[in-house]
Amino acid sequence: MTELNKDNYQGFVSSGMVLVDAWAGWCSQCPRMAAILDQTAPEFTGKVKIGKVDISQNMELGQKLGVTTLPTLLLYKDGKLIGQKTGIVTKPNLVSWLNQA
Repeated sequence: MTELNKDNYQGFVSSGMVLVDAWAGWCSQCPRMAAILDQTAPEFTGKVKIGKVDISQNMELGQKLGVTTLPTLLLYKDGKLIGQKTGIVTKPNLVSWLNQA
């Protein structure tokens, strides 16, 4: 997973299917979501790029993205936001969401 910040975010999400995990170190549910992403990522190698943005280190970016709840997953297709989910997303629901996108 690629660590994202204000400098590389737009370039990372600009092409293809991209899933971004917005998280923070103080978020109690974020490690659980990260583990689900780690389990799911191999199934989408070459299909979906996955990045992470630490909102506590990138507050301006978090505000620009409208992230108010953590964890938040943002799904992009060719630079356009096509979906967003907040809270824990189970692996079956995540797989289904990515396959339908």
